[in-house]
Amino acid sequence: MDTNKRGGSTQSHKQAAETTKREHGEDFFKKIGSEGGHTAQEKGTAHKFSEAEREKGAHLGGQAVSEKYGPEHFKEMGEKGGRS
Repeated sequence: MDTNKRGGSTQSHKQAAETTKREHGEDFFKKIGSEGGHTAQEKGTAHKFSEAEREKGAHLGGQAVSEKYGPEHFKEMGEKGGRS
């Protein structure tokens, strides 16, 4: 059985998550996360990304898209953007 950082069973956490999904619906965790993000924005405690973090995120996102769809995808996007 796998354990988490605190020595507890990760299986029990997975089971609890599945029970929560069944009881509250598939989007429960997404909703809770969204509410937390909005609250952090309102309080001014949300993480603010630096320019370097934004650039790294953009690079990693572009790399993931390229791996999934191939480099031709960017060419097609550029052509469509030029016609818009």
